[in-house]
Amino acid sequence: MLTLINDEEMVTTKRPVEKARVSQERKNETVLRDLTLLSKQVVGKLNKDDVPPTPENYKIYFDAQLETKTEALQKDIGEILELEAEIEADHTVLLERDIQNAFIYVKSMTESIAKAYTKISHMKKITIEKEREIEVNPSRLALVAYEEDLETLEAILDKELHFIKSRYNSTAELIRHFNQNSIFDKKYGIYNKKYMLKTLEAVLKSINNFEYDNTLLAIKIKPESLHNVQHQKDKTLINITLAKLLLKRSRRSDVVAHYEEGIFMILLKHTDLSQAQIAIDRITDMINASNFIVDSTNVDVKLSFGISAINSAKTKEEILVEAIDSL
Repeated sequence: MLTLINDEEMVTTKRPVEKARVSQERKNETVLRDLTLLSKQVVGKLNKDDVPPTPENYKIYFDAQLETKTEALQKDIGEILELEAEIEADHTVLLERDIQNAFIYVKSMTESIAKAYTKISHMKKITIEKEREIEVNPSRLALVAYEEDLETLEAILDKELHFIKSRYNSTAELIRHFNQNSIFDKKYGIYNKKYMLKTLEAVLKSINNFEYDNTLLAIKIKPESLHNVQHQKDKTLINITLAKLLLKRSRRSDVVAHYEEGIFMILLKHTDLSQAQIAIDRITDMINASNFIVDSTNVDVKLSFGISAINSAKTKEEILVEAIDSL
C-alpha cells in the first residue's frame, strides 16, 4: 500500500529533528566556550604558581580547576574527555585483569610442579632402598610393598598433573587473549592495526559532536627503492627502521601504526590537510637525511604518501580506502 505524505506533514516531521540538531549544536558551542575559558584559567594558575606547563602538570591543574565548576559543566566536559580516554581505559583494565590471573595460574602451576618433584624425589629414594632390600632378600613381599608405594605415588602424580594441565590451558588462553588485546606491533615497535581502527572509530565518534580537523596519512616505501635489496629480512629491517623514524618524528598526540604489508599509518589529530602536507614534507626531509645501509650499500629510500581528511561525512572504511588508494 502506498501512503502519500503532504508537504505540511513532512515539515511537521522534520521540525522536531531540526530543533534537536540546532539545540545540540548550541550546547556544543557553549561547552567549547566554557572549555576554552577553563583552559585559560589552568594556564593562568600554572603561571601564577610558577609551575612548568608540562602535559602532566597541566592535567593535574586541569582536574583541580574542573572540580571548582558546576556539576552540569563537569558532566559536559567529562563527556568530551571520556571520548578521548575510553580506548586506553578499557584496554588497561582488560590487560591488568589478564596479567593478574596469569600470575595466579603460574603460581598454582609452580606449586603443583614442586609437589610433583618432591613426590618423585621421594619415590626415587624408596626405589633405591627397595633395590637394596631385594638384593639382600628377594622376596615377593618386598615387591608387593614396592608396587603399593608406586600406585600411591601414581594417584598423587595423576592428580597434580591434571591440575597442572588445567592451569596450563587457562594460562595459554589468557596469553592468547592478551595477544588479541595487545595494542602494539611487536615487530615494528609501534601501534598495531587493531588499535589504529579503534582510535579512528573514537575520533569519528567525537567529531559527530565536536567538529575539528583530523587527517589520516598512509605511508609506504616505494617498490623501486627496494628493487636491489635481495633478502626479505633486509627489507623488513628497512621497514622497522622507517617505523622508528616515523615514531621519532611524530607528536605525542599522533597515533603511528603498522597497518598491513609494509603500510604505515599516522592519525594526525587536530590537523587539517594543509598541516598534514607540512608533516609529509618533514617526514620526507627526515628520510632523505637518514642512511639505510644494507651490506655496506646505501639504500635510497623514497616514500609514497596517501592522505584522507577525517570527517563525519565519511565512514571509517571510506577514509581508509581513500588513504590507501592514494598511495
